[in-house]
Amino acid sequence: MEAFPALVAALDAERARFVLIGVWAANLHARSAAAAFTTQDYDLFLPADVDKGFEFQEVWAERRIYLLEGVEVPAARLSHVVRSKAAAGRPKDLLSLATHEEALRDLLKREDWD
Repeated sequence: MEAFPALVAALDAERARFVLIGVWAANLHARSAAAAFTTQDYDLFLPADVDKGFEFQEVWAERRIYLLEGVEVPAARLSHVVRSKAAAGRPKDLLSLATHEEALRDLLKREDWD
């Protein structure tokens, strides 16, 4: 098992509440590999993480579950991923949002139907 699914399994075994957020979470919402974004980071949003611009409980309540190597991974809705990137305000996040604006807009329209 790869490192990330093993981490998720360990967190789940401890009954930790967390949500995958960031680019990897956005990739889980992609309809194809062609729509995926490049990253090596796995960002987790935990209840104590109060500086993200929205409440953990909101993200937790609206999470999506994806299966990754046989492990259920709770992921933030794409709209929460985009909001977290904007709230972070880092140049790389703002550039990513601007660069992929059209693709994100299309994915967000589909998310409204889910």
